[in-house]
Amino acid sequence: MTGKEYQNPFRLTIVQAFCRYLPPILAQSLRAILYSQEAAYRDNYAFSVRAQTGSMFTGSTADFHGYRFGAHGYYNWRNLAIALASCNKGAAIIEIGGNVGTETVGFADIVGAQGQVIVFEPLPTNVRLLENLCAINRFAHVRVIPAAVSNQNGTIHFICPPDSHASGIGFITNDENILLPRKQISVETMRLNDVPLGEKKISAIFVDAEGSESAIFQGAAQVIRKHRPVIVCEASPKLLKRGGSSIEELQNIIAGYDYEIYEIGRFGLTVRKSPAKGDWACLPLETKEKAHDISAMLLRCGLMPCLSGLNPLTNAKSRK
Repeated sequence: MTGKEYQNPFRLTIVQAFCRYLPPILAQSLRAILYSQEAAYRDNYAFSVRAQTGSMFTGSTADFHGYRFGAHGYYNWRNLAIALASCNKGAAIIEIGGNVGTETVGFADIVGAQGQVIVFEPLPTNVRLLENLCAINRFAHVRVIPAAVSNQNGTIHFICPPDSHASGIGFITNDENILLPRKQISVETMRLNDVPLGEKKISAIFVDAEGSESAIFQGAAQVIRKHRPVIVCEASPKLLKRGGSSIEELQNIIAGYDYEIYEIGRFGLTVRKSPAKGDWACLPLETKEKAHDISAMLLRCGLMPCLSGLNPLTNAKSRK
């Protein structure tokens, strides 16, 4: 029996009852025990659920990201914690690689209707999901741009995800000779420097671009120097190599803008001279004292039960 023929809501309902109110550190581990990824894919259940930050999210357990969001109301709670610590109401966030919107909905709640979220996403199926997310929540302050971000303007090859479960692992490439048994499409690519971003201060840039991070930051020099945002990105040697870069080049580009690079750990930020692979939070040298605030927020969001008044994630919409 295929996933398309079988939609079972029972297991998701059970895991929500156990996991939704637990601290994220515990909830994610329990989810994996109670409701395996394989079972979620088989169930292929389309759901609507309220995000911990307040707004609605629609997805499917057949998607890697949707399955996790459906279980506890977030996907990457650490990104939301960093946004809470670094973005006031009315601020602007740039999200490069919006995927199906699991972080977009939280960012929109965090900056509020007076703020702005600018989301870049090149995969047409994901763009439609993002636009639907904006429609059901009436997000007038979220702008979805159907394009990739790089160090050039034009068109580029995009390698689509291999199957319906992996909505977030498509990538752009200049290599016309790349041999993959996967669908390829042409997508628009933009330099962040050349995109009209409005008048609001950009407080944070979140990047999940499957190896294009170096090119993205090369094409964003003016934006970074003007706004001095907190930058969050993935640093994967394997993916960076596929994109024609390296972890050393990525480090040098970011440090060249006078930024300190921190590794995002289980309970906070750690600074090292040679950052390792993983997720990075990068702060301007002139405001690197914010690392303490971000670490404190990561602790609170990770360890507190997801109950109103206790976990900052649940108060995102109501905070001032």
